[in-house]
Amino acid sequence: MSSDHLSDTLNIPCPGCGHESKQEVRRLQEEPIFQCGNCGHQVSVDLDYLGALDAKLAELDAQIRKLFGKAR
Repeated sequence: MSSDHLSDTLNIPCPGCGHESKQEVRRLQEEPIFQCGNCGHQVSVDLDYLGALDAKLAELDAQIRKLFGKAR
């Protein structure tokens, strides 16, 4: 994952109760498993999905820069 998005925060829903936990991408890369603060369910994040998300964000950033001529 590029360093551009490491400080971004994602809302990750718990598969047990649906409660959303805010998690920093950098932290998820280091430890992709965390406990839901609402129900205690163990939540696991797919790092391949994070990589695909990062690639999509980079693609969208490039399109925006092309359209508007501005860097992010």
